Amino acid sequence: MTGLVLVGVADAGAWSMIVEPNGFFCTEPSVVALSRGGEQVTFYLNENTSPAFTWAREGEVLVEFCPDYAASRTGSTPDALDEIVGELGFGDDLGHERTLALMERLTGVRVTP
Repeated sequence: MTGLVLVGVADAGAWSMIVEPNGFFCTEPSVVALSRGGEQVTFYLNENTSPAFTWAREGEVLVEFCPDYAASRTGSTPDALDEIVGELGFGDDLGHERTLALMERLTGVRVTP
């Protein structure tokens, strides 16, 4: 293992979008802590493990969950997204798409192919 982390960063209005192919660096607690002074939304997706959504503010994880089991959320305010998660219809096999829609609702940044 080289320790090399490859990420791509793009300006997305008031946000920065980071794409990290085949990695999970952006989900590490030390990186989430960088949300101090701001906010961070992260969607970890790997075909070999469970996906994970994280919403952090000021270095604190507010809500975290597996999109496949959105009813089981953790964080300091796990119910903060109840209304939006309900509106988006989590609970079926479209968790990945619904997670991207959730990220769009939280950030105002539309992710397109």
